[in-house]
Amino acid sequence: MVVVYGASPEVIDVAATALVICDVWDLHYCKTLTCQLSVLAPRINDFASHMRSAGVQIVHAPGDVASTYH
Repeated sequence: MVVVYGASPEVIDVAATALVICDVWDLHYCKTLTCQLSVLAPRINDFASHMRSAGVQIVHAPGDVASTYH
């Protein structure tokens, strides 16, 4: 079990929980989105690190354009 703090603390069962991170890119053709993500990404990383250390499975789910970069 881990306590997640938000609007109100919640206790979650880590064995039945996964954090799914979708379509997080470091660069976007829209400069505004790139700026917004530069603020959001460290917060996502901090939360994912906290969840990972608690035993929550982390799933990275890129969009369907990921095959373009392989």
